[in-house]
Amino acid sequence: MWTARGRKLCWLAIAAVGCRAPSISPAWAQDSVPAERPFIYSSWETFTARDGLPDDHVRAIHVCGDRVWVGTEAGLAVCEAGAWTAWTHLDREKRVPLGVISAIAVDPRTQDAWLGTLGRGLVRFSAGRFEPFDQINSGLAGNLVFDSTVRDGRVWAATNGGISSFDPLRGTWDLYLERRADAPETAVTHLYLDPSGANLYAAAWCEGVRRIDLTRGTLSTVLGPGRSGPSDLPLAFDWTEKAWWWASSAQVCRRGPSGTWEVRPTVGHGSPDDFIYCLTARRDSEVWLGTDRGLQVLADWATNTWVTYRRGERGATMRVTVSRDGQVLDTRVLDSGIPDNRVRCVAFQGEDVWVGTAGGLAHATRIAPPAHVSEGGAYVSQGGTDKVPPGQKPGGALSVAVGVLSPASQTIFLPGQGVRPPAAPDQVDIPAVQLAVEQANARGGYLGQVPYELITDVYGYARYGWNLPEDDFVTLAYQARVWGIVAGLGSDRRLAGVTALRTEVPVVNVAATPATVDESVNPWVFRCPGDDPQRQHKLLVHILRQLGHTRLAVLRTPGRAAQTHLDRWAHYARDQEHPLVADIPWDSSRDDLGPALEALQRCRAEVVLTWCDAETAAAILRRLRAAGMAQLFVGNERMVTDEFVRLVGGNPGPVVALGGCSAAEDEEEAARFAESYEARFKRRPRPEAFRSYDAARHLLQAINLAGLERDAIRRTLRDMSTAFMVRLDEGRWQYSSSPTRGDRR
Repeated sequence: MWTARGRKLCWLAIAAVGCRAPSISPAWAQDSVPAERPFIYSSWETFTARDGLPDDHVRAIHVCGDRVWVGTEAGLAVCEAGAWTAWTHLDREKRVPLGVISAIAVDPRTQDAWLGTLGRGLVRFSAGRFEPFDQINSGLAGNLVFDSTVRDGRVWAATNGGISSFDPLRGTWDLYLERRADAPETAVTHLYLDPSGANLYAAAWCEGVRRIDLTRGTLSTVLGPGRSGPSDLPLAFDWTEKAWWWASSAQVCRRGPSGTWEVRPTVGHGSPDDFIYCLTARRDSEVWLGTDRGLQVLADWATNTWVTYRRGERGATMRVTVSRDGQVLDTRVLDSGIPDNRVRCVAFQGEDVWVGTAGGLAHATRIAPPAHVSEGGAYVSQGGTDKVPPGQKPGGALSVAVGVLSPASQTIFLPGQGVRPPAAPDQVDIPAVQLAVEQANARGGYLGQVPYELITDVYGYARYGWNLPEDDFVTLAYQARVWGIVAGLGSDRRLAGVTALRTEVPVVNVAATPATVDESVNPWVFRCPGDDPQRQHKLLVHILRQLGHTRLAVLRTPGRAAQTHLDRWAHYARDQEHPLVADIPWDSSRDDLGPALEALQRCRAEVVLTWCDAETAAAILRRLRAAGMAQLFVGNERMVTDEFVRLVGGNPGPVVALGGCSAAEDEEEAARFAESYEARFKRRPRPEAFRSYDAARHLLQAINLAGLERDAIRRTLRDMSTAFMVRLDEGRWQYSSSPTRGDRR
């Protein structure tokens, strides 16, 4: 049991070393936790907007002595002596220049707080006043600040334009790792000043660590491609007094005093839901990880002992699991816990733990928490993160917004380029996206209730002035409040990918270039699935082995694409030693399905394989069910529409289809799109138009399936990208993941 005097001395010690509790191990933490009995935090209290936070979505936490600074999507809150005070940009009367706070650093000598924001630059909070620094009024390199730190009065900020350093006394700015047009983008997301203050370490997203010698002004790479160490790409970093830590999607790595790298697999082993958003080390043998499925704590490095904290599905309890080397040692159910499993930041205050989530702030202590009192009133959360369940109309909404982000079009043409030079491989064709939105609205919009709205005119002077493309991304995310973005993220757009990760807005990428590694590990960026023969093979194997149907028949409709895909299914069936029991041709233009149905009955088919559009497939299925035939009906992705469900009616029976997008690859669908595009815009579509149209339809379909919640849309896009089939269940399409990767819904 700690006395009040002991706690005060501890906090004073933390303040004396620069208020960076995660990086410097306090005295109490040097004692080794008994490996056989890792401590479990069982006493939790939570804070939300109802308790005085500006918003439930917590982005940053900084502990300085007995004061806890909390950055949210709507502003700043400070807890001191159990009482909360909050400032928010939603309060227009106070004119607080705050937005989404992404980083917090406090000068221990002056107690000034430096707040990094997404889109509004760096803000100094001193003596109750806010002073903004951005690209217009200062030497700040970028308005998106990913991390910040303070040492000896100087503030350092990692931005989308490079690392900016500001000396408030002299009013001077310095720039490191500046963004260059002739060099690959470096997205610095973590900063660390060593205790001597001589070296600044800059950790970059999926790239490694650079060391800046502040006395000599030299730059060197200490962790990166070709360097000794683990080969996996780092996503999150932290430092303790004697160790470096970083995590990838499947492992945690540590470099201790010996200088060698050691590796421990994470609990989720790379599952998408266990993507690591933050890593905070408490001492040289303990590290805390924030994921989409709760907290993962590596409580003891030597014995590979883990403690996981995960909120129950119904939210009333929290399950705590203790494991060692993959073997579960203990499981407990607690009545209190974190408010949301989507953990975004962690900080320590002595023995206490503060956890920021997408649904509120949690505080855990070894002793009973004191009663808390709110000051300053409660503030209303921003609408973009509100949840509207699937099938429900968004209350009061006039439209459902989707956005477009694309590299700027070339306005000055070089000799020989002509009036329409070739488009960049990551260019979005906005008219194609507009056509997809118009077609969706013609079918009723979002769930037949609210029209979709395309947001494109948000750039203004930003394209040609001081701002960078990522500023447009933030505008779409937080001002236009879009539910998803169609974007062109090429292999050189690393900062845009990091911005998608930080803003947590689903993105469908139209780039024609191969996906980079950092794109493949980003849980918020997706591509539209194409025509993959492996999907057809997986679906047929699932029908034969998992469902147990062995009598397969093809109902063959006209069209070159239909013949290709149906021949492929026939070939796969022969390879599985279950050849087709019937191959029945039918011309849909004659509307004479009777003989075909009789042939299906004679051969005693258990499965009907088709390949046609939604209207034709619905007509076939209605006739099948009207005749009392209950065979499994199988089709392609063109069936996966709300229109098909409406045409089929209330008795569809068992129906599955392939998932994917077809306009760019299906010959018939491409011809229809080209005709519609030319009629609407009076010109022939180029290749990027097909990709953009597919991406827009893909995003709109995910919104219809998921409902109006960004995280649910992200999970649905993930399922769509990994699914090999779609099942019609209770009037809604449900995606099923490949059995080789597990069902992650």
